Amino acid sequence: MRLVARAYATPKLGACWSDLEDACAYDEPRGRLAVADGASSSYQAGPWAQRLAAGYVEEPATATTFGAWVEVQRRAFPRATVDPTKWWAEEVALRGSYATLLGVQLTLEDGPARWDAVAVGDSCLFHVRAGRLLCSFPVEHPGDFTMTPPLVGSRDGEAPGPMVASGAIEVGDQILVMSDALAHWSLSVARTREEVWAFLGGLRSDTFGPFADDARLRGGLDDDDVTLLRCVVRP
Repeated sequence: MRLVARAYATPKLGACWSDLEDACAYDEPRGRLAVADGASSSYQAGPWAQRLAAGYVEEPATATTFGAWVEVQRRAFPRATVDPTKWWAEEVALRGSYATLLGVQLTLEDGPARWDAVAVGDSCLFHVRAGRLLCSFPVEHPGDFTMTPPLVGSRDGEAPGPMVASGAIEVGDQILVMSDALAHWSLSVARTREEVWAFLGGLRSDTFGPFADDARLRGGLDDDDVTLLRCVVRP
């Protein structure tokens, strides 16, 4: 088996790409995927999300190694340079940067094919087979999203304990990893239209942005940064 991964993202309506606070990373040969969603209220949320996503792909974390892994990411994250003309910047910078994280390690050799995931917050993984949802992690219902999900912080202190999940994979399966706005939209639509999973699996780089803009304007998709990382298991 082998993996084929594609990533799509778009910022909030009217925002610049430089304002994007979601991040994703993947490594097809090593079967690693990660999506992080920076908390907009924190300082340098986008760069911290990028550090977490890249750090997971460089060296995946597990439930037992997560605290030590976060410390490695904190040491690799440069301290913020505060703009002295902005009176509020120093206080915000001292509070640190925050982001959700969902990381996935897929194993396709040396035994049964499987995925193992760790999550802090509400970025989500969806395991889809033949257009049907097999697993939603860590959020299973649209009503379970909150305004205050757990977050990984860049400052000193104990890292939150991650949630973990795993599953068996087959050829043709899709693993969809996405930030919270798209995850909430997907679960909401899936209550009445299961074909949403096939639709998401068929999006391309030229259709993702128009889809997100249209869904926002219709009111179903929150006006937030949106990221989708899609992985397909091939023979």
